Amino acid sequence: MKEQGLAAKIRKKNNMRKLVFESQSIEEDKLKRNFKSNQANEKFVSDITEITARDGKLYLMIIQDLYNNEIVEYEIRTI
Repeated sequence: MKEQGLAAKIRKKNNMRKLVFESQSIEEDKLKRNFKSNQANEKFVSDITEITARDGKLYLMIIQDLYNNEIVEYEIRTI
């Protein structure tokens, strides 16, 4: 790298990320990676996605039934 005149960019530590991670509780894996269900309303999963829009950020939260992959509920919010 020295011969080519290259230098690595060293990022500043992000202590906020560490604080956020430490404040989150980690639950046990109750599904044990088994994402199939034999009956409706037995297993649900959720996800929150951040969407950058023209007017700011939107957050999409969904709840999905693993029996038929149907979206049971969703909500879009700004914070």
